[in-house]
Amino acid sequence: MKEVISSLMDKQDQLITENIELKLRLVECEKVSVINQGLKEEIQEIKKQIDVLKVTCHDYESCSRSLQVKVQNGIVNRGEGGLGENKLKELRNEWKQEQEEEKVKFSEIVKRQIQENTKVAVIEIIKEKEDLVGDTVDKKKSFMILGMKEKNHPNKFMRECVVRELARTVIKRVQDSAQELHQEVEEVIRLGIYSEGGRKPMKVRMKSQVAVEEIMARKGKLTNDNDHMDIWIKRDMNLVEKEKEKVLRSEAKEKYEKRTEIEKKNFYWRVLDMRLKKWYLRKKEEVVEEARN
Repeated sequence: MKEVISSLMDKQDQLITENIELKLRLVECEKVSVINQGLKEEIQEIKKQIDVLKVTCHDYESCSRSLQVKVQNGIVNRGEGGLGENKLKELRNEWKQEQEEEKVKFSEIVKRQIQENTKVAVIEIIKEKEDLVGDTVDKKKSFMILGMKEKNHPNKFMRECVVRELARTVIKRVQDSAQELHQEVEEVIRLGIYSEGGRKPMKVRMKSQVAVEEIMARKGKLTNDNDHMDIWIKRDMNLVEKEKEKVLRSEAKEKYEKRTEIEKKNFYWRVLDMRLKKWYLRKKEEVVEEARN
């Protein structure tokens, strides 16, 4: 009976996790759909500009044909006045050559305009992608320290030095004795406006992503540290990850409120490492044993 209850609880956790993952995939698909819609609108705008240029070209050709008729009429009139046949052919050929050159010039202008519009659109898209990649790389090498109280230092330079040392102290608490991850701190930024005694987040950028992963794997040590029990570490997330966490926290809040009286004594729901998990107030084995009895 004990094994059956434990298996059912594990199955329930698995189904809940799969449901949340499906919701997150839906959110990602919706974001991709919005991006695609934006690209479609840009393409439609370029097509509209091409249509305008085509209309202009058509008007130009109509005007050219009208001028051609007038010139030919003028040539005929001059021919009747005594111009020779060879002279008429020469004038006609010169006019045709001028018209062809004008058409080529106009065609080149239209072509360059289309290329320029396309180039601008492509450059904007590439720039957005580069910014996104750069931001992603920066966040992979960074993590956040939350709950750290701000010291009273009116001098900005001194505050920055103190914040850097505080970050190193926290890293020393979580790293193994043989590690020197605190030496890999590259930059520490206290987010927001200075406020004495405030607890604004601290963004710590390391020299490598490996150092960040080592710290994230050992961040649980802070819960057993009396001096840092109110401080915790989390990843530096991008917009997509923040949206995922927002969905997970909403799901956790909903499940938190739906707990039975017995469940409230045993566990609560929390978001951990971008997953919704049960956090037992006692050992899971004790909860299962009590449920069985």
